[in-house]
Amino acid sequence: MRDQNLRGKYLKSFYRKNKFNMIFSIILSITLGVFNVGISVLLQQIIDVATYGNMDQFTEVLIISVAAIITLTIVYAIHNIFFPRYIHKALKQYKNDAVKDVMKKNIQSFNEVGSSKFLNSLTTDISNIEVKYLENILDLFSNFVMCIGAIISMLIFNVELTLVAILLSFFPVVATLLAGRRLVKYEQEVSEKSSSFLHFLKDSLNGFSVVKSFNAEDKINELIIEKNNELEESKEKRRVATEQIKMIGQITAIISQFAIFLYGTYLAINGGSITPGIIILFLQQMNFVVTPVTRIPTVISQRKAMLPLIDELAKNTLTEELHEEVIDDVTLEDGIEVKNLNYNYENHQVLKNINYKFEKNKSYALVGQSGSGKSTLLKVLSGNLNDFDGNIHFDGKPLEKLNKDRLNGMISLIEQNVFIFDSTINNNITMYGNFARERIDEAIKKAGLRPVIDIKGDLYQCGESGSGLSGGEKQRIAIARGLLRDAKLLLIDEATSALDNETSVYVSNQILNLKDLTRIVVTHRLEESVLRKYDEILVLNNGEIVESGNFDELILKDSVFKSMFVLQQG
Repeated sequence: MRDQNLRGKYLKSFYRKNKFNMIFSIILSITLGVFNVGISVLLQQIIDVATYGNMDQFTEVLIISVAAIITLTIVYAIHNIFFPRYIHKALKQYKNDAVKDVMKKNIQSFNEVGSSKFLNSLTTDISNIEVKYLENILDLFSNFVMCIGAIISMLIFNVELTLVAILLSFFPVVATLLAGRRLVKYEQEVSEKSSSFLHFLKDSLNGFSVVKSFNAEDKINELIIEKNNELEESKEKRRVATEQIKMIGQITAIISQFAIFLYGTYLAINGGSITPGIIILFLQQMNFVVTPVTRIPTVISQRKAMLPLIDELAKNTLTEELHEEVIDDVTLEDGIEVKNLNYNYENHQVLKNINYKFEKNKSYALVGQSGSGKSTLLKVLSGNLNDFDGNIHFDGKPLEKLNKDRLNGMISLIEQNVFIFDSTINNNITMYGNFARERIDEAIKKAGLRPVIDIKGDLYQCGESGSGLSGGEKQRIAIARGLLRDAKLLLIDEATSALDNETSVYVSNQILNLKDLTRIVVTHRLEESVLRKYDEILVLNNGEIVESGNFDELILKDSVFKSMFVLQQG
């Protein structure tokens, strides 16, 4: 029952304020199916006139034929309006709803699913759903109507005669190929818009923790919706062109049939001979039976096959409701106390019995070999990893019960894997937020980003994933971003690893000179002038804090830290 409810949520997005377009598209598809059957009957009448009639009857059937062609063209034209509109709105609402739900997830539940699954659901899966679920429903109705109509008409008529007439059968193919040239431009436009949407969506999901920490979900969601709407509009143009090609193909095919039979009728009236129309009708209607019989089961199977894809998206975007008490008063007036902290990842214990108190407005360096648990400890303290054992208290309040939005607003996290949008340097620093120019300039200065801005300007387009920037430039942007916020806790994970030594020392000193801010920094660079400024240095080894103290305390004794420091100094 729960899975059905989850699926229903997204199925409704196809039809929300879109029922008129869908119903009208179905009615028009049924009408076209009826026309296909009716035209066969009209062709039978034409043949009968050719066999038994006169010029007056020929004139009458000619007028009826022209009227039928005109009416059919009008029906196709109307169908070409409502069908693309129905698909356009259905897909736009489906994706916009999905993106909105993704942005509501917390960081840990997002990471448990993985960005690749969301990307696949919002790209490849949607392409299949478009063709095999949304479009197929119209084939289902039209094929069903043609099948029933053909059976009824064949029950009414019963004549034996054979006719072979395929001289003009190539005309529809040629006409479609010629009209298809117009489609190339729209295909290219869709490809470009699709690439732009996917890149921005990928950037947004890869930088999910940064988006959440800046509470920038609404702005990012707005930008994603904007790019999605642009993509769907270009796809609507392509769909209109595709429908026009179908129309041209169908109309030319019908015209070819009329030309054959009308010319045959003309010959018959003037003393020629031709196969009776009843058998032509029979042969034509047999095609309308065979095709639906083979097509309808395929359509039903394809639609059923799409439901698990919708279920998967619904399951992955589900945000569990928390019924436990949530603490909204999130503060850092005293400090962060960690007691008996353990953390396991894939049956491997990453953190072991961590006990420590990080005091307000002090600075801490986390050092140790790769894999010692430094980055994991930082992620646990940020609230991004909730499945830990032990206790973490912010001013005596348990971390797991803190309001996540309030916590994100208090913490500024600068990670080693830098997240850069395909946007300007300024937007990447501010995360589309409104900050005073003086505040932005101060963050740029402290991050050592001013030389980059002076050369490239703050409106420089960074490229996909920051492809237009060096590793060091990307890290400086991330540092400026982290320093811009009015945070109480600054968590930094190897944020200067791509910087040259001089810039790294400059940026580190700027961070350590900050006032009224608790700083916990993971670093691999053991630069003495910088390390001396930390209030405490914590040495981790195999997930445990094996040593702690200031630089002088650790260097004066035979310590793990001293061995690491001496080894790095060469």
